[in-house]
Amino acid sequence: MRGGQAWLAALAIVGLAAMPLVTGGTYYTYLGIIVFIYGIVAIGLNILSGYAGQISLGHAAFMAMGAYTTALLTKALAPLPFFAHSGLHIWLGVICGTVVAALFGVVLAVPALRVRGPYLAMVTIAFGWVVWKILQEWVAVTGGDLGLASVPKPQIYTLRLETQGFYYVVLALFLAAFALQSRLIGSPFGMRVRAVKHSEIALASVGIDVYRLKVIVFVISAAFAGFGGTLFAHQQNYISPDNFQFFSSVFFLLAVLFGGAGTLLGPVIGAGILMLLPEMLHDFDKYRLIIYASLILLTLYYLPNGLMGFVLRKGKAAARGEAQRSGEPV
Repeated sequence: MRGGQAWLAALAIVGLAAMPLVTGGTYYTYLGIIVFIYGIVAIGLNILSGYAGQISLGHAAFMAMGAYTTALLTKALAPLPFFAHSGLHIWLGVICGTVVAALFGVVLAVPALRVRGPYLAMVTIAFGWVVWKILQEWVAVTGGDLGLASVPKPQIYTLRLETQGFYYVVLALFLAAFALQSRLIGSPFGMRVRAVKHSEIALASVGIDVYRLKVIVFVISAAFAGFGGTLFAHQQNYISPDNFQFFSSVFFLLAVLFGGAGTLLGPVIGAGILMLLPEMLHDFDKYRLIIYASLILLTLYYLPNGLMGFVLRKGKAAARGEAQRSGEPV
């Protein structure tokens, strides 16, 4: 990372850390937590769709896997004195929820990735609908439409994390997820992932098992979604099937496209804007959805590479212009 970029990153982190102290109250802090959680899910989907070019419209189902796994496990373990005092059941639930989502990612990816393009999207839509229906109908386990209440609050030993404390935990986890994405995409494995999007035939011609590679990427993406789901469950303290409808999957894909698919910051910015924009339009309640949808459509139409794609393109054009003025080779 260059010096200027490192300074900008440091300033952004400091700004995010100071946000709860500047805004005061819990409302904006709560919104920040949700943006970070959605950003983690969007990062996972960006690895799959933005870099590998595999469209998924079922990531809300993987998020549900993580959320319901940690909710059920932590509710069962919470009464035990050891877990009540140590808080380990929360983090055990987070780990198990992430693993379960990854395992279901394997179950879906093995058959689904034998098809491509719109057929893959249709398979993931069907998967998401099946999971949502199971959450509704398996009342004895999931609570059905009533959902699961009293999900244990996040806890570190005996310290229960209220909104502000959990904000900093989720911020740290979000930054870790972002750093993991950056390292992954910059690695030799990431180069193969990016090559999948451009030409599977060319990749296969050099001896790489493209199908196996796509399955691995799908599982990684599902794990990110499940991890985000576990954090969501402990933040909300209540989950229901309504939290994981088809629209949620559309939201995450839209965040990737809106922010800039295949860019590091794009999905995070997309998730943040699409999450916060409706909150900013409360004064236009009657026209809120119209304004919201129109802004998205206009952005996607005029900025097909998303917001970050536009910024990067302008930055490259400015760099070329500067090089030409200085007489350097472009």
